[in-house]
Formats: sequence, structure tokens, C-alpha cells
Amino acid sequence: MAATMIHHHCQHAFLWVVSLCFLLTLSACTTSSASNCGADQDCAADQRCLSGGGLFARDGICVDRHPKFNLDVGIDTKHDTGEIPGHDAVADSGEDLGYDAITDAGNDAVADAVADAGNEAGDDAGDDAGDAVADAGDAVADAGDAVAVHDINHDINHDINHDSGFDAISDTVPDIDAQGVDDVSYDVNGDIEDADVPITCAPEESHCEQSCVDLERDLEHCGQCNQPCTTDDPNRIAVCVDSQCLSPCAPGFDECDGGCVDRFSDDDHCGLCGLECGPNLSCTSGVCCGEGESACGGICVNTSNTLAHCGGCGQGCNVPANSVPACINSQCTFSCTDSLNACSNACVDTTTNPAHCGSCFNTCSPSQSCNLGLCCEADETVCGGACKDTQTDKNNCGGCGKVCAIGCTKGSCDTVLQISAGGNHTCALLENGKVLCWGGNQRGSLGNNSTVSSSTPVLVSGLARVTHISAGWEHTCAGVEGGSVWCWGLNDFGQLGDRSIINRSTPVQVGVSEEIVQVSAGHSHSCALDTDGKVHCWGGGAFGALGDGKIQNSVNPVTVRAISGIIQISARRSSSCAVADTGHVHCWGRNNHGQLGDESFTDQPTPTEVVGLEGAQSVSMGWEHACATDGYESVFCWGSNFHGQLGDNSNDSSNVPVAVFTDLRARQLSSGYQHNCIQVDSSVYCWGRNANGQLGIGSFLNSLVPVQVSGGLNVDQLSAGNAHTCAKEGPHMVRCWGWNDSGQLGIGGTIPGSDSSTPVAVQWPLTY
Repeated sequence: MAATMIHHHCQHAFLWVVSLCFLLTLSACTTSSASNCGADQDCAADQRCLSGGGLFARDGICVDRHPKFNLDVGIDTKHDTGEIPGHDAVADSGEDLGYDAITDAGNDAVADAVADAGNEAGDDAGDDAGDAVADAGDAVADAGDAVAVHDINHDINHDINHDSGFDAISDTVPDIDAQGVDDVSYDVNGDIEDADVPITCAPEESHCEQSCVDLERDLEHCGQCNQPCTTDDPNRIAVCVDSQCLSPCAPGFDECDGGCVDRFSDDDHCGLCGLECGPNLSCTSGVCCGEGESACGGICVNTSNTLAHCGGCGQGCNVPANSVPACINSQCTFSCTDSLNACSNACVDTTTNPAHCGSCFNTCSPSQSCNLGLCCEADETVCGGACKDTQTDKNNCGGCGKVCAIGCTKGSCDTVLQISAGGNHTCALLENGKVLCWGGNQRGSLGNNSTVSSSTPVLVSGLARVTHISAGWEHTCAGVEGGSVWCWGLNDFGQLGDRSIINRSTPVQVGVSEEIVQVSAGHSHSCALDTDGKVHCWGGGAFGALGDGKIQNSVNPVTVRAISGIIQISARRSSSCAVADTGHVHCWGRNNHGQLGDESFTDQPTPTEVVGLEGAQSVSMGWEHACATDGYESVFCWGSNFHGQLGDNSNDSSNVPVAVFTDLRARQLSSGYQHNCIQVDSSVYCWGRNANGQLGIGSFLNSLVPVQVSGGLNVDQLSAGNAHTCAKEGPHMVRCWGWNDSGQLGIGGTIPGSDSSTPVAVQWPLTY
């Protein structure tokens, strides 16, 4: 059996050698023909070299142009002397195309006759057979070095003398072919060890580091391989779009002034780009709020004491019946309704209940009433814990703690220095430097930290040492000692000058650095005159109302161009006028009815001189008209005259001044919405529109010429508002007449109140 096995192996070895020789014979050209073959020519069947075929000549040998594998055949160096340089197995230099004479030339199935013989047998033919094969291999190599081993990646050298049961040609390592297909490795038995599948990318993708990527969108390979797309700005994100690396603002941030900001928290861009929060304010949820406030539904509230937002936005208080809720230190609590106290298991008002006055079961006498918890006579008021007659008490005149210098009459002793009538509210400046306002308060124009209208005067919060005031359409401004200006109320166009467009129910300081001597509040803009005779305006800039040459709003004061030496100013709807020390009047802004008085109807963003008016002493702007007085106390008006507001006994509008139809001498002039009033000695005359009784003549008929106000007034100052007028009589009395829809006449009572075509006295509060 051993002999049979030896015979069997010998037979296989013999066949292997014969096959090897046959393959070599088919693959080689003769020496004579090889010498005639060019480096890139093909061998034909008759050993002639041809171009473009499947074989080509290389060092005189025809080799396959498209091999499927490159094989290294280990050749025993003892039998191979390397006579032909470049083709010895040991001298294989890893040329670009390695060729094994035993490689299948051109067949799809790449079969190595030698490898098949070794692998299929599954064993070694024995030392003798191995030696025979080695001898045959050496013989073939020596015969022409036909077995040229060229492998790109591997040389496998096997010494036949050390071959222990394996075929000398036991390991073939295919290389990466010209098409980029990964190699396939075989073990000693010829089995495939591993195989890398070729990478195929979609048409829109590219091959980067063994991966398919989209260079148009991939952050690590944006535009080209290994080109990452990043940003150092923490408020931005990096995105690759169309092979371009972009850095838009991250979610929750917006582009403002070249940077990414959070408009919900940025004090310089609160809610809108460029919208800065004022002093002592910070941006909370896109709203400028004060310290301790939170933004709830776009409104600043104090969640420590706000019922609807107690402890947090939207957290209302649920309390038992017959009680009122309260929010204290962000906690909901409750008490008896209307400040009532529990007496005999009932909630009673111990400040007014005569049966429980001041405390439970404390009963007042029949002639007394319970006032602030004290039993006082009917005409007495409780002041400092005692009942006082505030109508006559000098130390409690008109209110507790108000001390009069010369006495108390009808509960009033405070000296009124100035009054100013606005759109639907009125204000009065007191001698003590404080300001009282009354009327409409929907936008906070009363300045008392509320938006509730009042038919009686209320104190403006936080103001002191005020020197002059001006009531506008729905906002008010005041000048303070030292030259600063403070405004409050409607701020939709920036007319408060606090670098915002947020309404304010308490005064805020205007951002003007100059020392101001006069301020004038218009409809949606305001203007101020400084000590150098220059004018500064802020707010709505439509039609050029700010006078700086631009048609745009400004939340900061801007200086009016091309005028100087100004001594008095007046602002109203979208126009303003100023009197210069030369006696000339300059106006700017809207001019649709000729209210600029420059012989045109063209809007002017910078001052233009009123034609034909010299020696002017004062000017007053109406809604769409204006009036002025000269050195002779004569009155001239220009602009719209639909309701006779020019006072020339006609309804013809004029774009130049016309004389008011009167020989009266005006000591003071004030223009309202569509009417005007002048002070003549101590009397008042008015003309123009009278739909609400604003002329004070006892009727509601318009007048084309001045008519005297009823009531025998003794006036020292007056002010015409939208559709109402007020006048100051002496140091303590103010009377108003006209429209009273918001309580602007100051006479108390419900709102809306009744209009009055004759003067009525303002009702000063007991306390303020």
C-alpha cells in the first residue's frame, strides 16, 4: 500500500511537471522571435509580436496583458542562480505587474495548475515529490527564467529543503488589480482567508477614506475630502451647503449687528434688533423689565405680588368665596373682600362701618360717621389718627399733612405754577415741584404707575423739582432742575426718548445730554430747547417731523438742523415750529394743509421759514395749523381752516399767515386740535371747532372769529388740548371746559364724564 501511495504521488508529481512545462511553452516566444518583439507588442500564435492583442512581449517573453492574479512562486535559491536579472523569485522587485508563468492567461477562472495539484491532493507528495517539483521548478527557471515572479505586495519564498508536507507553491496572494479591487488572500491549502468587497459610491457621493460622502453636505468633508466645516462662535452652527461652509445663527439666536444674539435675553437687542433696555432694566423673554420683574405674556410683572402670576407666569390664585385673593412673597393668600374684617362671623369694613368702627363692636354716635376707622363728624377727615376739617385746617388743607403758607381755603392752598392740556388728559405743575395729572390713562400718560384713568388729579410717581411740563397726545414730558427731561405714557414711536418703544406708566429719563429749558410733547414726537438755543427732537419722524433731514423715527434725540438762537418751540401732530431771537418763525414736518407757512404744501424734513412773519414772540402748533403772536400782541394763523381755526372769519385754508379777525391784544396763545385760545388781560377768547364745547362759550357751535369764554375768568395762564381747554386762576384754582370722555376736565365723577361748554373747577384730591 505504501508503494501504491508513493507511485500515486510520483504520478501526480510527474503530471505536474509536464503541465508546467507545457504552460511555459505556450507562453514564451522563441529566442529569435523575442528579440524581434517590441516592449509593448503582442506575440502571435506563430511567435511574431503584434500590437493590441492579449499578449505582449516583455524581455523576450509573451505574457498576459490582463492577468487576474499575480503569483509569486517560491523557487529554491539553491537551484536558481539568478542568471536572468529581474526574474529570480528572490530578486522580485515588486514591479507594477507581477506575472507567474503558471498563471492562467486570460481565462476567467484563474487556476494555477500547481496550486490545484497541491490543494486538491490535500497532502504533500512527500519529500521526494517535493524535491522533484523543486528540481523541475529550478529547471524551468534556469531554462529561461520563464517563471518570473512579480508581485506588488508579497514575496513568498519557500525552500524546498524545508518544505514539510506542503506544496512549494502553497500560498498565493492576489494583489490589487488595476481597477482598484482589493486583494484576496489564500491560506496554505488554497482556501480564501478574507475578501474586501469593492466600494461603490452613489453618483452624488465621493470616496473619502474608505467611505462614501456627500461633499456638498458632509461637515467632515465639505467641498473636498478632509476639509472639515466648523465654527468657533458658540452662538453659531456650522453647516455644509452646496460644498460651502456656512455658519448661521444657532437655534434660538438671531442675527443683529453682525452677531448672533438671543433676543429674549440680550439687553441691547431686546425683542427687536437695536432695541435697548433702559436704565435699571434687563431683557427678560424679549421684554425690558425692571429688577424683580418677570415677562409674562409680553408684560413685565412682579410675580411676588401679582395675582395672575403669583410665583410664576400664569399661576393665578384660587381662594374661597367671600374673600379676596392676595399674592404675598410669591405665595397665594386671601382675606375678607374689600379689606373687610371678620366680626361676628361676617366680613365688615371696620374703616366705614359705624357698628364696628376701627374694631369689632366699636359703635359711633348717630351724628358721626366712621372714617378710616375713627368716629368723626360728617365734615371731618382723619389725619394723623385724628379727625380734621380739611377744608379749613391749615396743617391739613385739602388733605392730611398739607400745610398752607397763608391759610386754607376750600381745601386748597398749593400754588399752581403751570398747566398743560393734552390729547385726553391734563397736568398741573405745583409750586413744590411735583406734578398732578388727570384724565385718560390707557397708555400711562398720568404717570402714576397705573393705566386706570382718573377724573381727579393723581400724583406723578417719582418726580420732584420739576420746572416745566408739556402734555402731548397720550404722553407727557417734564423738565427738571439741572436741565434733564423725563417723559411717560405712550411710546409707540419712541416719543419718550428712552431708547425704546415701550409704554411707560412712570417717568423715564430722555437721553439728551444738553441742559433743557423747555420741552414740547406732540402727537408721536417730542422736542426740547436747550440753553444754547438749539432744538432736539425724538420719536415719530414721519414727514420729517424731527427736523434732522430724515424721514425716519428715532428713539434717541436728534438735533434739528439749520436753526439756532431759538427762544420758544411748539410740537403737535407731525409738525413743529420754533421762534428765533430774530423774530422769525421756522417750521418743519408735514405740510399737507400749508401748516408750515412757507407758501407751499410740501413736507419739509428741515426747518423752513414762515413767510411774511416778523417780530414773532410766540408760536403754537395745532393739529394741521399754527398760530403766532408778534411784538404788538397781534395774532396770525396759517394752515387748515376747515373749522374756522385760522380766525379770519372764513373757512379758507392758507399756506401763509393770515391775521386773526380781532383787534384784541393777546398776552398768551395756545392752539388745540382744531381750535385756538388767547389770554386777553385776564379773560380768555377762543375760536375754531366747538363740537365738544372746547371754546367755553356756552354752546357747541364753531366760531370763525374769537369769542370770549363764559364765566368771568381771572386767568393768568391757559392751555388748549385736543378738544378741551384749561385755564389757571391765581395760585390755587384751575378751570377746564370741553370734552370730558376720559375725565380730562378733572371734575370727578364717572368716566366717561359729560362734556362742558363752560368752565368747571378741577377737584383737587384730599391726598396725593
